[in-house]
Amino acid sequence: MKFGKSAISIIFLSIFNNALCSELQNETYSLFFESPSFIFSTKNQKVQIDGKNSQLLSNDIYFIANPAVTIKRGDAVVDIDSSEAKYFQDLQKLEFLDSVNFYISNEENSLDIRTEELFVDIKKAMMNSKKKTVTIFDNIEVTSIGMNLTYFDRGYNADFAKADIQIKSKELEHSGYANEISMISKDNELIMKGNAYLYKDGFKISADLIHYNFKNNKIIRSVNSTIQSNS
Repeated sequence: MKFGKSAISIIFLSIFNNALCSELQNETYSLFFESPSFIFSTKNQKVQIDGKNSQLLSNDIYFIANPAVTIKRGDAVVDIDSSEAKYFQDLQKLEFLDSVNFYISNEENSLDIRTEELFVDIKKAMMNSKKKTVTIFDNIEVTSIGMNLTYFDRGYNADFAKADIQIKSKELEHSGYANEISMISKDNELIMKGNAYLYKDGFKISADLIHYNFKNNKIIRSVNSTIQSNS
């Protein structure tokens, strides 16, 4: 069994002595561990994966019940938990299945995501989901069918597919839709592309592309736009 850089807080006792290993090679078997903890560093990231229990499915694939993952990269901190997950140790990938809660924060803002699946590539600092995803950041909520996110030392970029958006500003609430909504955290900006529209301040703004600054609550650019009154 290869553990690479991982430090797994499990006592294997004498299960790997030569005689027993020779016998087990001819058997179909699984290894179960209570309260596993995988701790390692890679690509300027510190990673810790804990769980209620785990099962070794193959040489480098673990099934983990009630996983809780923390990834630290620069100022960014990623926390993920779900009902179950698979950890691909050699590939440094995670597949979260069922009731996934994902939270990422840095010094300036945070992002809170709920979905039913999440695929994480630790080496590339990327994650995605192809199922319904609800994302909340600042005063904005995005409900989408699919999400791709890349996190950096000081922020993250996220893309949402077929996304509905709600923006709450003081006593006002704006809403809209786009085939794709991209969020760039360092610029405090949303980019709405494809059949994009936004109901704001009593008007419906429709455009091929809308740039919206969510910190200042302002549309800063639009392409091929039309404006209609809601009344």
